[in-house]
Amino acid sequence: MNKTTGYLERDGDRIYFEVTGHGAPVVLVHGFAVDLRMWKPQVDALSQSYRVVRYDLRGFGRSAPVRMPHVAAEDLGALLRHLEIPRVHLVGMSMGGRIALEFALTHRDEVINVATIGSDLSGFPHSDDWNAKWTPMIQAAQRGDLPAAKRLLLADRLLTPVPDRADLAALAQRMVEECLCQQFANPELLPGEITPPAGARLGELCVPLLVLVGAFDDPDIRRIADTLSAEVPGARKVVIEDGSHLVNLERPERVNQLLLEFMDESH
Repeated sequence: MNKTTGYLERDGDRIYFEVTGHGAPVVLVHGFAVDLRMWKPQVDALSQSYRVVRYDLRGFGRSAPVRMPHVAAEDLGALLRHLEIPRVHLVGMSMGGRIALEFALTHRDEVINVATIGSDLSGFPHSDDWNAKWTPMIQAAQRGDLPAAKRLLLADRLLTPVPDRADLAALAQRMVEECLCQQFANPELLPGEITPPAGARLGELCVPLLVLVGAFDDPDIRRIADTLSAEVPGARKVVIEDGSHLVNLERPERVNQLLLEFMDESH
């Protein structure tokens, strides 16, 4: 399958992207501390019928380091304009799901539908346990020990595959170890959110939404999936019974089947 690569120049930064396949466009948005490599099983399957775009968010993968606060949904819009894509299927995982939802709320005429996988959600009231686990990672990075912050993240259930897919731990470790992860030391460099946040506007989402979540994902992520399916009109939630947070890598056949069925319904 032919693949093209390139960079979007934006605000003096370079955002790396790859395009594979032909057909209606699908954009894949990755999660925190990883990069576009997390989507390989989906690219292999979706590019048989779709034009698949994946990119590295600022500060991740082959994109430029983050120099200033930015709104991630606006970067996504700039990429679509650069690639001359008027309307798109969006698939986002974890932080990427949050970005996809925000883009669909602010650019609804440019979105065909949205699929989220273990999504985060701006404005969501996270639990004390969720907030507490990030504190030692941030503290380690701020005292100059970024490797310690990364080790803590890799030990968390968000980056720990289900036991029968231990082979994926090596990929997760490689992506995290190669990540600049400036956001640990300076959270202001995290991909910025829309205002007001998506969590307060879910009733406004007027495109089809597929919510995928692993049964063994973080409790907060599972609560977000429940919130999305309850508050977004017509949303469909599917729990992958033998998956956790990295469910698109752990159970690619099931996830790819669900994504293809969902996107094909719009054609």
